[in-house]
Amino acid sequence: MKIRCTVLTAVLLALLAGCAKSGGEAGTAETKAVKDSVKTTTDKTDTVWSGQVEALDKAKRVEQGLMDTAERQRQAIATQSQ
Repeated sequence: MKIRCTVLTAVLLALLAGCAKSGGEAGTAETKAVKDSVKTTTDKTDTVWSGQVEALDKAKRVEQGLMDTAERQRQAIATQSQ
């Protein structure tokens, strides 16, 4: 297990070192191209996670509805008890 972690750490460090900024003009053009592609990818409304995002939004709306209903019920109980 310890050897596995050591090997995994070494591989990750090698990958990170390979991704280091080269400082050349080609590196900045490549970086700009990657940033542009990421920007266009995130601008899309239909993504891999859109189903999960929609479910989360729906859950938040349901939760807010339940909270509003509970608050109205508390107010009604308070009004009746006075």
